[in-house]
Amino acid sequence: MASMKVSVEQINGEAMVVEVMPEMKISDFKALLKAQRVCGDEVMRKIAKAEVLVGGQKTTDDNATLIETGISPTAQVQVLFTTHTVECCSKHDSGTKPEVLTVVKIPDSAASIGIKAFENCRSLTLLTIPNSVTSIGDSAFAFCGELTRLTLPDFVTSIGARAFAFCVSLTSVKIPSTVTSIKAGTFVGCSEITNLTIPNSVTYIGANAFAGCRSLTSLTVPESVTFIGDYAFASCSRLTSLTICKSQTSIGDYAFSGCSSLTSLTIPESVTSIGVCAFAECRSLRSLTISSSANSIGFDAFKNCALLTNFTGSPDSVRLLQQTIDSNKAEASKGVSV
Repeated sequence: MASMKVSVEQINGEAMVVEVMPEMKISDFKALLKAQRVCGDEVMRKIAKAEVLVGGQKTTDDNATLIETGISPTAQVQVLFTTHTVECCSKHDSGTKPEVLTVVKIPDSAASIGIKAFENCRSLTLLTIPNSVTSIGDSAFAFCGELTRLTLPDFVTSIGARAFAFCVSLTSVKIPSTVTSIKAGTFVGCSEITNLTIPNSVTYIGANAFAGCRSLTSLTVPESVTFIGDYAFASCSRLTSLTICKSQTSIGDYAFSGCSSLTSLTIPESVTSIGVCAFAECRSLRSLTISSSANSIGFDAFKNCALLTNFTGSPDSVRLLQQTIDSNKAEASKGVSV
């Protein structure tokens, strides 16, 4: 069968992600159909379901028995297959530049969206992801700066790293309950997200997952989450309400650093380790309830939290916290000359 490319084509006024066979004469197309019938190839079944353009126009004929009535024998035919995996449209010579796409409809046959499939589609405003999709690849929609709304199908189980990175107009995200991990940088730099729901199915939040989501004002990390990675929510500067539920065992380095609007914080008993600079630059933080199980508090965990004076917790945990803060101040003063 002739080689195909993945492309974004205009079909009935909509941008559709497809696999495309090279153009051929109608006589050659009929010969291809005949050969495929003889071979009994699965390609024959694919062709029967494909979009067929004759002279650039969609034909209403049965693709498997296409006739030449009223059509020039030299007319060019192109076959467009909807695809199971939507791959990177910017890697192919489709004649459609990713940055000018505004509306994309992904075919119902697609099961996955590949790595960087729509990266840098900077004009994309409307996106429909069908229920057939279960996997979204790394950087699939990164830098889609005009995308404002996102609804992920209920059957999505995997979202790749940086999948929606720097979608700076995205305001609301609902993550389906079939997702178990949010990988590194999945929503990093999505500065306009105000509404975020993390389902109870999620157990892992990777590094930089929501870093720079500076319009986010409240956050509940569900009890299912056992790991919060480095910089996971760093620079969420408008975050005023943070609930960490009773399942996390560790909080990564810089995980909530720069959350400068946060005023109070309770670290649950399940947490045993708080990373380096985990809450550094939380300049509005005034009160802290700390886990008695927290036996490891990283260097500068509360650096530049100048208003933090109210500690609550077991005597041992408060003592450890105070020792950590005092030690950090002492280390900082060594580099200051009087």
